[in-house]
Amino acid sequence: MLGGEYRKESSDSRPSDIELLADSLEYPLTGVGRGSRTQGEFDVAEVFVEVAVPVLRDLPFAQAVDVSAAYRYSDYSTSGGTDTWNVNGRWEIDDTIALRGTVARAVRAPNIVNLFQGRQQTFGTFADPCSVENITEGENPGLRAENCRIDLLAAGVANPATFINNSSEAVGGFIEGNPLLQPESADTWTVGFVLTPQDIPGLSLSLDYYNIEIEDAIQAYTSQRIVNNCYDLPRPNQFCDLIERGTVGGNPGRITTFSQIPGNLASYETSGWDLNVAYRLDPANFGVERDIGTFNFALVGNALDSLSFIEVSGADPINSQGQIDAPDYTATFDVTWDWRAWSANYGFSWFSETNRQSRVSRVNNPDAYEPQYRQFPAREVHDFRIAYDVNDGVGVYAGVNNFTDEQPAPGSESYPVNALGRYFYVGATARLDSLGSLMPWR
Repeated sequence: MLGGEYRKESSDSRPSDIELLADSLEYPLTGVGRGSRTQGEFDVAEVFVEVAVPVLRDLPFAQAVDVSAAYRYSDYSTSGGTDTWNVNGRWEIDDTIALRGTVARAVRAPNIVNLFQGRQQTFGTFADPCSVENITEGENPGLRAENCRIDLLAAGVANPATFINNSSEAVGGFIEGNPLLQPESADTWTVGFVLTPQDIPGLSLSLDYYNIEIEDAIQAYTSQRIVNNCYDLPRPNQFCDLIERGTVGGNPGRITTFSQIPGNLASYETSGWDLNVAYRLDPANFGVERDIGTFNFALVGNALDSLSFIEVSGADPINSQGQIDAPDYTATFDVTWDWRAWSANYGFSWFSETNRQSRVSRVNNPDAYEPQYRQFPAREVHDFRIAYDVNDGVGVYAGVNNFTDEQPAPGSESYPVNALGRYFYVGATARLDSLGSLMPWR
């Protein structure tokens, strides 16, 4: 298949007049309001080709061998040309087992907000890495201390070794887009197999290994990460251009402003295993004559093999595996019973315990938490739902989520579960053309 495509995207976000006129009290000379207009557009022209080739059929140990490939070239008005491609293979040895694999290049172009977001005010609170209580917290304490010494002396601090900035006051900064952004790219490959045992009808199992590397990732950092990176990375680095320290007043050296501007800065690498098991149990297949419905079982699991993040070119990789939102193991399990107009579902979501601190932080500050609080507990959430179809277009349902009323870990409001706890719900669905059957007076 051969084809082409052209599209144009435009956006115009206009704050209210009040927002546009609300000049900042913290920065009265800038003329920057709390709101700003974000307006921009880009277009892209694309051509693509896709092919699918049946290589082998009905041979010993090769019931079917198929290869497919695709290529797409995109020309963006903002960033120029880029291309994506993939090659897929599937080898069905017999009715029971199949092997599969994919190699691909993908891209994500910056959106209008990434490119053209209007300059607007924001505020950030952060722990100053150069304050005496934080100077040893960096991934490289010696480098942090030297970089802080240089900047504090330049800001007029007489003795950087005794500098204290423990203020909790929010610091004003700015957010804006970056029209020079380029698309980010990802190189991926996967390999795995699928089992459909013929002597167990309704069962399928697949296991895949994946590896993903993202380069030139579009990243805008928090105020805390910006100031940390300025002092924890070798210089020169682009983060120091995003902050300013005051040189006058009663407390020179304090950070007075910062800028959050996205850039093609970061890279990621992750790999792991995906498991999918599905089984449809029909009691009639086991000699049950009475109609008691069917049962569907589904298990989805992941084992994270690696997850690393490089904040900017030249920085050391940050291993995030086992940290918050990156558990070593995750799984969901569902059982659904369908019988005539009724259905009921039980769902269980789980992931393994995670560390509160990064590996580097655990080394530099091992006593930050008491032993019993150094890890977040595993997530274990049970949900139930029941539904009834009144007719082809009208249904009612009810359920309870987080049945065992799991709560967030101490010191957290949303991890590993949110603070809502157990809650019940009821509802109904309807197609407009199905409501007539419920209104006999019509």
